[in-house]
Amino acid sequence: MLRFFLVFFGVCAFTFSFAQKAKKFKRKELALIDEKFPNQSFRIFTIDNKKDSVFLRKKAKRVNLEKNKSQVNYFSKRLLRTVRDPKNMGVGIAAPQVGLRRQIILVQRFDKTNEPYEIYINPIIRSYSEEQKSGEEACLSIPNYSAEVFRPINIILEYLDINGKKHIEEVSGFTSVIFQHEIDHLNGILFTDHLNSE
Repeated sequence: MLRFFLVFFGVCAFTFSFAQKAKKFKRKELALIDEKFPNQSFRIFTIDNKKDSVFLRKKAKRVNLEKNKSQVNYFSKRLLRTVRDPKNMGVGIAAPQVGLRRQIILVQRFDKTNEPYEIYINPIIRSYSEEQKSGEEACLSIPNYSAEVFRPINIILEYLDINGKKHIEEVSGFTSVIFQHEIDHLNGILFTDHLNSE
């Protein structure tokens, strides 16, 4: 059926990624999270702005949830408000898209009852299925453009929830595509990059 390379790769990658030290949020990051108008949506960074475009290409840093829990909690609420804002409506968003270079994403879980939006801290895709499927993708950071992208249909995902509990789960279908798209943002990758390699 599906072949996942979780055991060896997963253990090695886990040891490396979770051994990296994540520090407290910097003053500039805290200022972004707690802006003058906290009830407003974040501004979305887009590729048609030169500074934004450079920022979107940088890799995000890990989050130390122990040292930043209240900030992450507050940030996640504003992130949800942003992605549900009628002018930004989307099924997922990554922290770098609003100017925070940290490994935080928000994803709508179409594979769960009521299709909730959920926050994921330091998410990593441990393995991909060999089977792929083409689907249309768009991005809040690339206005007025969409294209067909080939993505694996199943992934093994590892992450921390908002309470700091570690999870490993298999995600399939459209929801797995959202995770792949948003985790790409954490690595400075846009969905258009996949078009060149197909």
